Amino acid sequence: MKRSLINKRNKRWLKVGLASSVLAGTGGLAMAQISLVDGGSLTSDMVGAANGAGGNSISESFTVSSGMNVDALVVQVYDRNQSLSGDSSGGSTGGLDPLSLAWGSQSIGRVVYQNNLSSHYGDSIIYVLYNPNPGTQTITFTDTTASTPSNLSMQAYDLSGVNTSIAPAVFSVGNANIDPTHMLPLNVSATTAGAWASLISSAGDSGAGYPTSDTYSTTSGTLSYEWLVENQSAIAGADEGLAAGSTTVTFNDATTSAVQVGFSAAVFEPLSVIPEPSSLALIGLGTLAFGFISRFRKNS
Repeated sequence: MKRSLINKRNKRWLKVGLASSVLAGTGGLAMAQISLVDGGSLTSDMVGAANGAGGNSISESFTVSSGMNVDALVVQVYDRNQSLSGDSSGGSTGGLDPLSLAWGSQSIGRVVYQNNLSSHYGDSIIYVLYNPNPGTQTITFTDTTASTPSNLSMQAYDLSGVNTSIAPAVFSVGNANIDPTHMLPLNVSATTAGAWASLISSAGDSGAGYPTSDTYSTTSGTLSYEWLVENQSAIAGADEGLAAGSTTVTFNDATTSAVQVGFSAAVFEPLSVIPEPSSLALIGLGTLAFGFISRFRKNS
């Protein structure tokens, strides 16, 4: 008769313990957290000009930090130019808004724009550049219509942890009068939990109720945004840490006036990362141990 080195209770305990260890080390591919690198807190970093104060251009000096693994540079612009911009909404083609902005020798491409569909025709525009070169550049947006914009606002920031093999998913909606609800919802979607939504919207409310009446709300994630009034209102920022699937982000206006809104969003997916070497080692150890147990039980 062969001697048993461990009794049945100990064998059962060892199996459960090793199974737990292996499961702890095999959670699949982890997802990197998309994080803000440069650009402030998103609550106080917008620049703006009202009633043609900047002519037909607006500029911001911006620095992409070196050695910080910056994956995406995002520039959000509100241009109230009294022009329908060729059509009411779109992406990288069409319209009168610039198709790209310069970042040194690179181009920050337009991914989405949305008109507010009113007689003043303000556009909410998002530009994106993956893998921007580090350094300091002046980002300039120049309106290309014949009108002098009554409002120009810009917000720039950059992100790490973005999956740059996937183009941002874009969404937009416009409404010339959000009475009587004073709300404009925008449904966005993410493939993976932890996605980041860049957000910009206009509000033709003359800044009424500033700084509390214009807000965003969301069904998932954490919101950070700024409301800047330059003749009219621009609200820009982000919804960080979206749930997988559909999320509704809503623009809310607490005034009683008729408000026209253009609302754009770009959703970035998080980067997949391989488990740490220690986790891989644990997986191998667990597999080896299970093999030993199986063989021991066969021979006992």
